Parts: sequence; C-alpha cells; structure tokens
Amino acid sequence: MTITPLEKRLRIVADLVSGMDRVTLMGREHAMNHVLVLLRREALRLEPPVAAEDVASLSNAMTELEHEVGRIAPSPSTFNQHAQIAMVAIRGTAVDQSRPSSAPATPIGA
Repeated sequence: MTITPLEKRLRIVADLVSGMDRVTLMGREHAMNHVLVLLRREALRLEPPVAAEDVASLSNAMTELEHEVGRIAPSPSTFNQHAQIAMVAIRGTAVDQSRPSSAPATPIGA
C-alpha cells in the first residue's frame, strides 16, 4: 500500500495530537497552535467539490479547536477529539472525491 503525501502530513498531526496529554501546560498552547496551523493548511488544499457535510464537520471542528486553544487551561482530550474529527473530514474530502453524498457538493468558501 502506498502512503499518500496527505497521509504523511496527517500522520505528523496525529503524532502531535497523540502526545498532547504529555505536554506541559506551557508547551500545550504552542503544540496546539502548531496542530491548528497544519490542519488549516490541509483545509486550504482541499479542492471542490466537497460535500456539504464534510465542510460543516471540518468548520465545526476547527472552531472548537480554536476555542480550546484560547482557554486558560486547554483540555488535551477535548482538543484531540476535535482534531480527530477534522482529520477524518480532510481525509474524506481529499481521498475519495467520487464517493456518493447525501448532500450536494459545496465549493470551499461558498
């Protein structure tokens, strides 16, 4: 099985996320912000058409990630949960654009 460049990039995100609970409180904000940057880059690489439910899922996950990073004491488990949701949405839109969708495709940014 060939690992795609997307999977290689998301593996880096997954590695950062998996170690989040072991990061000190001071380093946690930095690590979380780094994950946010990486996920934003992946979201910007998505090409239409993207199913509306994938856009909504990714948008909601990113909003929750940003909210968690802004907290005084961010929760690694909450952050990790939303990071996983974002990665699933990114994989779903980028890996198989031909999969059937119950909702019409929505261009990114529409």
